[in-house]
Amino acid sequence: VADYENWKAKYDEHASARQDAGMSDWALLTGRDNPNMVTAIQNVGDMDAAKAFINSEELKTAMEGAGVVGEPNIRFATVEILDKEAGKSSDVRLYVQHKVEDYATWRQVFDSKADLHEEAGISPVAIARDVEDNNDLTVVLTAADFESLENFLENADLKKAMEAGGVVGEPNFSYMNIQSIKL
Repeated sequence: VADYENWKAKYDEHASARQDAGMSDWALLTGRDNPNMVTAIQNVGDMDAAKAFINSEELKTAMEGAGVVGEPNIRFATVEILDKEAGKSSDVRLYVQHKVEDYATWRQVFDSKADLHEEAGISPVAIARDVEDNNDLTVVLTAADFESLENFLENADLKKAMEAGGVVGEPNFSYMNIQSIKL
């Protein structure tokens, strides 16, 4: 967005339109290095209504008026909360988006490597799976600080685990700050 504070005011004004589309605010995050990079996560009760809203002229006009720049990345996913308490412990997040060859294989490796997270002071908060492609994942991690997350990504054992889990291509990493969250 061009200016987070301006966008946020407009976003809040538009809450009833989201509610009318069966959506409720779940989390709002901004980029660590760019506070004008915004991620708004919604809980969706009616997928068809939400998709219609996302494609509506009303939303396009509202986003323009709020200063949204560039093409928004809108994704629908099912979310599994892994650790609600960890999600409340810190406002620091790392979103790791990647595709995997097979979710079941990846998940087995992910679960078996919990010690990697613990040793690094990292807590997995959630896994989001794209509704169109269940092998397209976003893993949400938290820690006391961004440095812990950065160090975790340098761990050679993590890279081996990602290979063993069938991660396809290069992951996309987004360091985010929680502005609001409802867990």
